[in-house]
Amino acid sequence: MKDTAVKFGVNVKVEKAIDHAEIAKFGIASEPGIVTDGKIVHTDRRRKTPSRRG
Repeated sequence: MKDTAVKFGVNVKVEKAIDHAEIAKFGIASEPGIVTDGKIVHTDRRRKTPSRRG
């Protein structure tokens, strides 16, 4: 992720969260999840949510 941001000229600070309590504060129950400026921008919900296609 950091490499892509640098490629586009965006200065970022990337941190890997390993504290499950801290991760849960964002409502993320499984990894991966990406939070930017305190807002969830991606989670892998495919693992828990059935397909919406008929």
